[in-house]
Amino acid sequence: MATLSLARWVPGADAAPAWVPVHAVAGLPQPDPESVLLLAARLEPEAPEDEVARYEHFLNREERVRMERFRVEIARRRFLVGRGLMRAMLGLALERPPLAVPLVEGEHGKPALDPAAAGHMIHFNLSHSGDIVLIGFTVRAELGVDIEAMRPGRMVDEIMARQFHPDEREAVADEADFFRCW
Repeated sequence: MATLSLARWVPGADAAPAWVPVHAVAGLPQPDPESVLLLAARLEPEAPEDEVARYEHFLNREERVRMERFRVEIARRRFLVGRGLMRAMLGLALERPPLAVPLVEGEHGKPALDPAAAGHMIHFNLSHSGDIVLIGFTVRAELGVDIEAMRPGRMVDEIMARQFHPDEREAVADEADFFRCW
């Protein structure tokens, strides 16, 4: 259904994170103040419906309503798996069922743990592009994760003008450099 990998990244470390299959990890390692846990999942388009549907039990009513607003089936499935995995991983860290993870939405719709109900703070963020979802967890500070599928012909120059610092724009020689920086 979904191919899952987990990595621990230490900000400032020279080495890239070492990714391991989730089945090789006994549960979710607890986030520590010095690192960021990254979970990557690839949703297999041919995944049986019953495997995908199991994540629906992890979503609350509002999340299910939001999921149903997606007009394209694959987009609905991606939302379901991404949000379900996020709740499952937070549930493991908080030692709660996924549906009991106390989430609130920030000003721009970013989910966060309700600090009054969670007991302790874990910061997290989710991004998806194509069949890949990336979820980051830390106790260190707020974080954002972002992934982007490498699709030739995108408006790289326009994206760089809006999103990149001038020094970053100078360092990007071609489209491949763009995706490495992104």
